[in-house]
Amino acid sequence: MDERRNGIRFESPFCTCVNCFDKESPQEILGVIKDISYSGVRLRLDTPLQLLPANLIALSIIFPENTLEVSGKVVWVNRDKKEVGVCFLNLSDYSKQTIYDNIFKYFRKQFTQRWWSPT
Repeated sequence: MDERRNGIRFESPFCTCVNCFDKESPQEILGVIKDISYSGVRLRLDTPLQLLPANLIALSIIFPENTLEVSGKVVWVNRDKKEVGVCFLNLSDYSKQTIYDNIFKYFRKQFTQRWWSPT
């Protein structure tokens, strides 16, 4: 997979709910976050959405102890795998801290290996 994200990716099986802002046919679907960084996520959806690159969406990232509401823009779609890449829009410091806290808490080993491993 070509690297398109600026941040370090962390594999994470957090659940998510995706809402598309399409006025003609609003859509909502559940999915799983395959990986996450401060700049975006790769999602695997339960069923295909009619999403296109540049569509604006709202994500509810369901962490074990809280839910984070963020907005994003679709940057790529793989209909065969039911996957989409999303770039976060205007991610607040609170949202970044919430992502960090959950990755560190539930994926500490992966976090430490990625952060401190020599390149």
